[in-house]
This record gives sequence, C-alpha cells and structure tokens, in this order.
Amino acid sequence: MPRWRHSPRDAWVVALPALLALLAPLTVWLSGHGLWGMSLATCAIGLVVWWVSNTAAHIHLHTPVFRARLPNRLFSLALSLLTGVPQTIWRARHLAHHRGEAPGPLRLGLQGSLELAAVAHLWLALAVLAPRFLLLVYLPGFLLGLGLCQLQGLGEHPFAARGGVSHDGRLYNLLWLNDGLHAEHHRWPGAHWTALPARRLADAPRSPWPPVLRGLHLALASALARGLGGLERLALRSPRLQARLVASHARALARLMPELATCLPGHVPSDLSHDPATCPPGHVPSDLSRRPVRIAVIGGGLFPRTALALARVWPAARVTIVDADAGHLARARAHLAASGHLAVELVHATWDPRAPQTHDLVIVPLALVGDRAAVYSAAGPPRLVHDWLWRRRGPGVVVSWPLLKRLNLVHPRGTSTPAI
Repeated sequence: MPRWRHSPRDAWVVALPALLALLAPLTVWLSGHGLWGMSLATCAIGLVVWWVSNTAAHIHLHTPVFRARLPNRLFSLALSLLTGVPQTIWRARHLAHHRGEAPGPLRLGLQGSLELAAVAHLWLALAVLAPRFLLLVYLPGFLLGLGLCQLQGLGEHPFAARGGVSHDGRLYNLLWLNDGLHAEHHRWPGAHWTALPARRLADAPRSPWPPVLRGLHLALASALARGLGGLERLALRSPRLQARLVASHARALARLMPELATCLPGHVPSDLSHDPATCPPGHVPSDLSRRPVRIAVIGGGLFPRTALALARVWPAARVTIVDADAGHLARARAHLAASGHLAVELVHATWDPRAPQTHDLVIVPLALVGDRAAVYSAAGPPRLVHDWLWRRRGPGVVVSWPLLKRLNLVHPRGTSTPAI
C-alpha cells in the first residue's frame, strides 16, 4: 500500500524540510563567527521559516501528504518545530483566510497542545543552553521569517484581492513547489500542488514578479504614500506653499489641454454629446475649458490642490473628489468652502481602476495606495497620472522639478488580463 496519499512527489515535501532540519546546527556554528556569522545565521533562520511556511507547511495543511494519520501528525509536529509556529494554529488561521472570515476562537485539541508544548520546550531549551543565540540570532531570524511571510501574503493578495494573484516563473514554481499559482490554488484549494499547472486560469490576474517582491514593492509604496501625506500636512500650514502648489498644478493642466482635446471627444457625457452649442458631432472645441466634462480626482481630499487648479483652468468642469479617508474629505470640504468652490462633489470611497468608470477623465495622485499598474493598463476613460519625473508614459508635462513630479496623460484602450 503506498504511503503517500496523493503523489510520490510529496517525498520532496517531506525530504526538503528534513534536510533543512539536519542543517539547523550550522546556524549555531555560524553564530560563533563574529557579526557576519551571526547575520548569516539570522538570515538563514528567516529564510527557512518563510520557505517552509509557504511550501511544505502550506501543502500539508491543505492536502496531508501521508495516508496514515500518525505520520501526518508527526510531520505537523516537526513542521511546528522547524517554523516555530504550531501548525494547528497556522491551519485554523489559513483556512479562515480561504473562507474570507476572521479567525474564530482557537481550539488547540490534543495535536495543537502537543505542537505548542514542543515549540515552548524548544525555546526554553535555547534560553537555558544558548541564551545568546536565542536573543541575538534565533528570535531576530524568526521575526524576519514572519515578516517575509507577511510580505508574501501582501503580494499574493494585493489590494484585498481575495482570489489571489499568480506568478508563472518556472524557477520560482520549481523551488516553491508551484506556490506561484496562487489564483489557481484559491479557485481549487483542495487541489494537489502538482495538479495546479494543468488548471491555469486564463482570466486570473498575473504578475511577472514573485509574491514576496511584489509585497515588498507594495509595502514601500504604502510607506511612500504615508510620507507624501506628511508633506501634504506640511503644506496645510503654509498658505504660500499652498499657492505655489496650486499654481504649478494649474500650469501643468493648462499645458496638457491640447492633448486632452484630442482624446476626450469620445468620452463627452451623453447628455452633451449631441448638443451643437456645446460639442457638435465630430468637432473638438477650441476652448476645452468651457466644456462641462466630468472629472474624478482620486485621493485629493487632504489638500485639494488639483480641484483648486481645475477651478482655474477648467471652470466648467464637474469635479468629484474620491477619497477613502473621511477625515481628508472633511478637510477638503472646509478648504473648498473657504476658497468659494462649493460645487465640488465629495465621495467617500475607494477607487478601483478596473471597475466601470462613470467620469470622462480621472486624475490619479502620486500617493495612490492601490494597483498603480492597472491605472495605466485597465480599460476606461483618459487618465492624468501624477508620477515620478523619470516615469514618462505617453504625453506629459513636468509639474515640479524640486518635487521630481510629472503628469502623464494615458488613454487606455481595450481590455487585457490584469498584470500586477
């Protein structure tokens, strides 16, 4: 009778963690060779926790590798020691994630109690026998591994994408046992890891980057957005700085008016497209600023400089500010009222570039926390995208040299599989 429940290839799922466990004493030896040795040992522990959690442990909790119950429980116990995380706890939290629910009350049972006791005894033994190794190497490595797992999860589910994002890199999927096929795994969570390549979803979002690198990029982008938000708050303290920001954005918008006139006719609101006095069929008005085009300003609530700039160069525009932060919108409302611009609509929502768009033009901030690639690629109306000076995409102008900021005009056409 075969020992493997699903496939003989599960021998790799068991053998590779076993090999890493046999090499574990090398981390103790490395930690005794100065700062470089301690650093290498810490990184090695972090990489083991990360790799095992996202390969062997992940596979075993979805599709236990052995036919018999006892070997499965012993393997879960060994994985608990190797990762420092009791697998019963990990399994409960992970399956709740698949259900789209918050983790419920924890029920350890006998297996979970044994795993928790084993991990506690490991830490206690290290505290007694090698306290320096525990504090300076093992604990930092364990936290590094958990941090990498956090980035992995962020990259696999960016912007709360419940269905997951896949990565087709051959080397990554070879070394990570097809963990890159994450959208397929979420569609069929009970499918064996060897069966996922044959179930590739043509319509699933895919990325050329492995999930941990994607997660790192998103984490850095989020930190950057918070930093830019801090600069916005700084501008709120200086009326002179506010005036300069509005003026620079107004100049940039005015310079892009001719380009906008060439791509907006197909996106004129239906109630205006057949009005000869406003926009005769086939005719592009010479004064675009007089056209009441619907413009959505994304995330422009904290300091509504884009809305204020539009009031200068495009007074007829129907402007809507869409911001996910209600506090930012409250600030914008007060600022716009003080400036006499009461006609701007404020919407408390999160903007999705892939969702159907109801505006004729969308203006996207540099500090966008979301899928920036989809801003450029998703089908929809023209977009003015604030970006870094060196990221030129199509027609555009420099907004500010000191701020390293430019404004790109993008007119996505058609639809494609999302790339993140």
